[in-house]
Amino acid sequence: DPGGRVLDAGGALLVEARAAVTVTAGAEGLDLLAVRVLPADVASLLPVRVPELPTGEQTPIFRPPTEDGR
Repeated sequence: DPGGRVLDAGGALLVEARAAVTVTAGAEGLDLLAVRVLPADVASLLPVRVPELPTGEQTPIFRPPTEDGR
């Protein structure tokens, strides 16, 4: 996601994303500390775990709700 970044938070990872977060193969079993949806007034922190992925596949682990709440 070009609007997001991954930060090293002392051994844990914090993913800061403006849209859906995807994790590619190579991060199998990696624990993510949280997903933060920007801007701050609608930010939410959710614990997530990256599932094990077959090589070359991607999976969404969190997607913020749309304007109509879906």
